[in-house]
Amino acid sequence: MTDTGYAMPVIRAHANHWTSGFVPGLQEIAKKLSIAIVSGVSERDGSSIYNSQVLVDAEGNVAAKYRKTHLYAVAPVEEQTCFAPGDAFAAFALFGLAVPASRTFSDARPRPRDREPELRPCLEPRR
Repeated sequence: MTDTGYAMPVIRAHANHWTSGFVPGLQEIAKKLSIAIVSGVSERDGSSIYNSQVLVDAEGNVAAKYRKTHLYAVAPVEEQTCFAPGDAFAAFALFGLAVPASRTFSDARPRPRDREPELRPCLEPRR
């Protein structure tokens, strides 16, 4: 998570809504440099926090957002103690968004629209 790192106490204290905090800064950078940006963020929505990704287009608009659907529930991580699970996927003509570990669940593999099934790239950091 680019905005908070991956420490649960920090995420609980500093997660923000899409309209405040880190995401508006990403929007300004994308627009200024005319580039698209994909970033992991800690998203707060009411009393819930999500392990999310945001796609900001080259005009600075939020083109898509994804909330991780399958939380990693193994000690010592136990994401369910901090995050709520998402309930939808984000897919595009050429790619889909996923948070690391989501790719282990067949229903969570991004399926680009209007493409053959073998074209399923997933934007996530390499280890």
